[in-house]
Amino acid sequence: MASPLRSALRSASPPTFLSRYQGQPLIRINNATFYREFPVPHQPKRHNPPMYPKLRFELTNPEEGDKSPHLQHWAVIGNSGTEFLDVLRGRYVCDPPTARSYPHLSDQGKLPQSAIQYVGSHGDLLPGGLGGSYISARYESRQEDTDFSVLQYLQGQTSLNPSQEELDASKLGSKRLEQIIQDLRLAQLLDMPVANLSNGQKRRARIAKALHQNPEILLLDQPFLGLDPSHRTKLTKLLHRLAVKGSPRIIYAIQPRDELPHWITHVAILGPNSTIAYMGRKNTIFRGLEISKYVALRIQRSKDPATAKPLLPKLRPRLLKEEEEYNNLSPNDKLYYALMEERCLSDGFGVTLGILHELGWMPTVAQRDYKRPSVYGEPIIQMEGVSVRYGDKIVLGDYNREVIGGAKEDLHWEVRRGQRWGVFGGNGSGKTTLMSLITSDHPQAYAQPVKLFGRSRLPEPGKPGVSIFDLQSRMGQSSPEIHPFFPRHLSIRASIESAWAETFLSKPTLTDDRNLAVNSILRFFEADLNPNFRPREPPQDFSWSTSLTFSSLSFYQQRLVLFMRALVHKPDLIILDEAFSSMPHLLRDKCLHFLESGETYRESTGLRRVIDPSLWNIPSPLDESRAIQHHGLTSEQSLIVIAHVKEDVPDSVGHWLHLPPELHGGSKVLRKGAVGHRHAISVRAWDPIWNPISKVHVGSDKGHGLMGNVLLRYV
Repeated sequence: MASPLRSALRSASPPTFLSRYQGQPLIRINNATFYREFPVPHQPKRHNPPMYPKLRFELTNPEEGDKSPHLQHWAVIGNSGTEFLDVLRGRYVCDPPTARSYPHLSDQGKLPQSAIQYVGSHGDLLPGGLGGSYISARYESRQEDTDFSVLQYLQGQTSLNPSQEELDASKLGSKRLEQIIQDLRLAQLLDMPVANLSNGQKRRARIAKALHQNPEILLLDQPFLGLDPSHRTKLTKLLHRLAVKGSPRIIYAIQPRDELPHWITHVAILGPNSTIAYMGRKNTIFRGLEISKYVALRIQRSKDPATAKPLLPKLRPRLLKEEEEYNNLSPNDKLYYALMEERCLSDGFGVTLGILHELGWMPTVAQRDYKRPSVYGEPIIQMEGVSVRYGDKIVLGDYNREVIGGAKEDLHWEVRRGQRWGVFGGNGSGKTTLMSLITSDHPQAYAQPVKLFGRSRLPEPGKPGVSIFDLQSRMGQSSPEIHPFFPRHLSIRASIESAWAETFLSKPTLTDDRNLAVNSILRFFEADLNPNFRPREPPQDFSWSTSLTFSSLSFYQQRLVLFMRALVHKPDLIILDEAFSSMPHLLRDKCLHFLESGETYRESTGLRRVIDPSLWNIPSPLDESRAIQHHGLTSEQSLIVIAHVKEDVPDSVGHWLHLPPELHGGSKVLRKGAVGHRHAISVRAWDPIWNPISKVHVGSDKGHGLMGNVLLRYV
């Protein structure tokens, strides 16, 4: 008899989930293959590749009165979760057409379009919708007729001439809506225009609106994206309550290293090229992956000395401790262990090994000393008492700051050339507003005591004001604010080249050196953008980068292009505002390596995290046919990183600023400091930064040097 573990974990051959209960399934997919376009006979497969071939999936629906132990709580784990959720909600061409159905919804006379609600990232990318009509709109006091309030948005009252039925339906009398508003902490935001919300606040509003629709099924695509730790915890508890009640049924799509809620019962782990690697009960799947890890740790790789091509991996003998662990395995587990050994030796272990890396289960390189610049140059950002207010509402400023020598009410902050800063704070604390003052997207940038590169925005006696085009040419920025307004029709190459243009659509000023810089960064990230990329093949031309448009890319690939655009021209100041949100962790670490070390193999955050850099599919820096164009951050460049996840912060960040959340009736404490060169924010300093009780050392800072053994230093 076959082992349950082996049958449940056959890679790319997920088991069938047929209902054991009497209720009609909510979703049934029986041996279906999906396509983006209707398949045409004799069409090359690469033009319309199949998605999730022979997929069998069923979301069971226990009959009325049955209790929650029978409920399936699914999580989709992988880098293409959006695509899989789209399949579940009826998108893409299904072959055969009858293989995807919604039996329970059909019995109830409901349509999937209304009974299944989806909350993802792309819905936030609608200029004139949740994002406003242009970048600066969210900061202006003038409101358009289409600047609907949060309450109007939640009630569905977002038409200029609503019918009487819409007006009646939009009254707040709904107890359900009131409870949702309370659970998601939206009460203080109800009168605010939706366009003025921070990114995390928008995400909470979209989840609230979806819940208010009272769906049968709620598909959540990375629901914690952009949420600070506090709101992430509260949302997890709310979704747990809803999941236990089974109203609505919730299916998550999360990144491999995101925290998996304990109440999830089933997982689908996605493989490369729109495939399912593993699908089944969570405990069974993870047990199998744990056994696979035992095998993966024994892999030894080598290359053919004549051709330098990788040879088939070998397995070293088990160590004494590993032998003890093996002997403690059950007979079924030993059978699966042997199966994984066979796959490893036959080069059929690649998908599993990639998943183990993505989950963060493989060891990484320990680091004792994080190399950062120790001497900094002149100030490039100077803020001397910045305060941003909208009427009675204070967005920045009015702080009670803990600092030796007294308290300063408004924001005093200085960034010097060569410094790397992390800016942190909860949703609505003013991080994006702060960045908009630096980039001059905020109208108040001209009235605030801010100097950029030693100059004021307005003319001073004997000094002209700095133009916005000159200012932004010295900056590189990737942020959720830019993303919605970036032109969708531009090719990948044109998108990157726009770093040398005055506006997104202006003609860039290009030279031979700049073309080489674009070619080099395209070559470095080709594996992540070119759908026809083949590893271990000589690099081809860059025609793929001119034929693929920004709109044809996935959400995280678009974020990657914006990241490349921010770095390619080697600006004096780089601002990465949630730049890695939604990226696969392997790609994020690759980006962090490029940020710090460019095309070289110098030490970096990324290299410390990845056990095998070959997984990045990057060209060899020893290739004599080309010169390295990108060497990573220099001492002449400054960096500002905004993140809600500690892994998004490069280890080179040595200074930090924490903006307090908006408080109603209490004092706000602004904190900033530095970490010792033997520590990194992503390793040990993250929690103490967010939790002021954990501070280790208090001292003063003159802007030069860092203390070694001190974890955190407040300044």
